[in-house]
Amino acid sequence: MSTTNSFTRKRRLYNRWRTSLNMQWLLILVLAVASLIVKRYQPAHFRQFAVVFAYIFLTVLLKEILLRRKIIYFHRFLWFFILLNVSLVFAMYNLGHFPLNFLFSLYILLIFDSIGGLSHKELQLTTIFSSVAFLVNIIILWPQGTASYRQAGLLHLYILQGVGFFLSLLFIILAYYTTLLRSRQAEDLIQNLEQLLHEKERNLKQLYEVNAALEEKYAASYTLSLIQQYLLDEMQDPKLLEKITDIIQGVSGSSVCAILGLREDQEAEKPGSRALQLLAVSGTKDPSALIRLLEDPASPTYRVLEEKKPSYEREASTEELALWNMLGIKSFFMIPLFTKEEEIGLLLVAHSQEGAFNRDQLEFLQLIANQLSLALENILLHQKTQELAWHDPLTGLYNRYYLNQYLAKQEEKYGSGLALGCIIFDLDHFKQVNDKYGHVTGDLVLKKVAAILRKHAETGEGWLAGRFGGEEFILLATCSVRCCRCQTPRLKQVADEIRKQIAETTFTSGDGKTFSLTISGGIACIPKHAKNTDEMFIKADEALYSAKRAGRNRIIVYSEPEESKG
Repeated sequence: MSTTNSFTRKRRLYNRWRTSLNMQWLLILVLAVASLIVKRYQPAHFRQFAVVFAYIFLTVLLKEILLRRKIIYFHRFLWFFILLNVSLVFAMYNLGHFPLNFLFSLYILLIFDSIGGLSHKELQLTTIFSSVAFLVNIIILWPQGTASYRQAGLLHLYILQGVGFFLSLLFIILAYYTTLLRSRQAEDLIQNLEQLLHEKERNLKQLYEVNAALEEKYAASYTLSLIQQYLLDEMQDPKLLEKITDIIQGVSGSSVCAILGLREDQEAEKPGSRALQLLAVSGTKDPSALIRLLEDPASPTYRVLEEKKPSYEREASTEELALWNMLGIKSFFMIPLFTKEEEIGLLLVAHSQEGAFNRDQLEFLQLIANQLSLALENILLHQKTQELAWHDPLTGLYNRYYLNQYLAKQEEKYGSGLALGCIIFDLDHFKQVNDKYGHVTGDLVLKKVAAILRKHAETGEGWLAGRFGGEEFILLATCSVRCCRCQTPRLKQVADEIRKQIAETTFTSGDGKTFSLTISGGIACIPKHAKNTDEMFIKADEALYSAKRAGRNRIIVYSEPEESKG
């Protein structure tokens, strides 16, 4: 603020000196005209006029040169410019030829001209230099102006000259104090105006900051409401979390935003251990390196979850910062997601620039994290509910309810272009297993068979394994081509592999007895054997019963001749 005021005052001084200098150029023009008149009518005084004119011209020219330079010259060489102005008046005063003449007013005008100076120092220097110059003028002109009075014996005029001299000095002093008073009044007025201006600027700045804060809070409120709306209306949307990361990234201005959740760690030695899993990410096309860093048990993410408090780059160690820098991340926030009952996961917001986030953004992200914690808890609960509703509780395979929904979506998606294969399996003489070894052993058999089917379904693209009911299982396979001539042999091959693997498997009863078991299967396809899924199930079931009648432990494709035991 003080630097701005100083520059403003210097600029004001410069403008005044420019105006004064323009007036002096005009004075030179008048003096030139006066010199020509003197040359014509009083040639004896022309030389003096010419010398004064030359001196004033050189003085004004020097000031013009300096004035075109930097403003700082006025501050450093103020006395020099004042001296030039006073010497100019001094030179002109000598043209009056008398100790007290009409050009005395130039000294008064010169003092008044300094009213808008940089400080009172200019006024004081102008007054002192003017007083000294006036005394020198009097000393130089006194003999010339009073010689005639002495010769004529006009002593009273001689005394009046002396009185006039002292009155002139008094006028200079009065001019100084009058100018000083006016200068202080002007400075007070300017200072008040500047203070008023600065106060208005400060108020405008505060108003701008308040408006910016309100806009930011409005944006935060709108973002929260938008996220809440997504969480309420699109709970089943598989891309829900990705939409939320997009929103957070856009509002926070981050480079990367990620949501991580906790899952059961199947590879951990300690039962019940959980590991972080990336659920959604925005801002990076290849998140593999980020995933490795976040899912590393030695990373700071696990410390954040353990301490249940947010963390940012200033709390990270040198080694951790080096890992983040390798990913191009300079600043980040990690906020744990948890409820009163359990830990849910973690929210990461990162940027490629240092110091990209402030405390207000942290508070805003904390609000989002609170909403996200509740939402993730509901989503996970919803997923668990769906898992229970869609899966057979004994074998873990998809149940009949889910299979019906899946097939309905396939028919709606592909219509008449649907290509689908179906294998229905049934364990041979499974009732004897229950009767001989008990239902507990029977359940173990069903689980083991289900594991074999699940393994084959996971290795094939577009395969789905389910429990059709009782000891019946089903394997569905989608085909990318309309014609299923290439699909049926593949279904037959997979079904035979499963049949052979089950026949070679040794089962153990609760009392330690071992036994073996076989399975039969029937195959039907859309559109080769059926037009829709209901018809496909009927044809596959007919093929299954054909396999049963043919002696069991075999696979038969609908409408094909019965095959011998494989």
